[in-house]
Amino acid sequence: MNTPQGLRWAHGSSKVNKSFAVLWILVALAIPFACGVLVSYSASTLLIILITIVPVWLLAALTLLAFAVFNAIKKRWGISLYRLAAGMIATASLILIPVGIDAGYYLRLWSFQNYYEAEVAKLPKDNNPRFRLFDWGGYFIFNTIVLAYDESDELSLAPGKQSPEWTARTNERTGGFFGGKWTAEHLQGHYYVVTTY
Repeated sequence: MNTPQGLRWAHGSSKVNKSFAVLWILVALAIPFACGVLVSYSASTLLIILITIVPVWLLAALTLLAFAVFNAIKKRWGISLYRLAAGMIATASLILIPVGIDAGYYLRLWSFQNYYEAEVAKLPKDNNPRFRLFDWGGYFIFNTIVLAYDESDELSLAPGKQSPEWTARTNERTGGFFGGKWTAEHLQGHYYVVTTY
């Protein structure tokens, strides 16, 4: 295999391995991120992702790690390191699902911002700050996710720290929506993603 032709093949194989590594990294980062964005638009897909994509993804990572061990036993250190890195990247990339969910919330707001702004403009301009909820679905039957427009920005405070006036006014307008446990995440301006538990 030390012939010039064998050396050319080995050099070409190295290029293929590097191209595969770059492609794998891109795929490993893109798929979990895309799953997160999908969940932010349709929360019901979370169960499908947890039952199908996450186990398959972890199985792929375990397979890559097994190939890394196999190649290390055969003393193929370069291939072993590639497979080990690919398996670790696949496992670690699952953290991008929640990152994708957050990014999806921003995309969802920006995609329909004209609609939200038009609906907020319809609210009466009295002495009270304007407040409006937009239903964004929820995860299973356990909670609800809404986009909230809060002109007073009291949603930026920790739950329970809002003024009594704000609590009374919003519970009256929303039928007690903020009566239980909830969290709010600021997106931009007066817009917040609120999740109830």
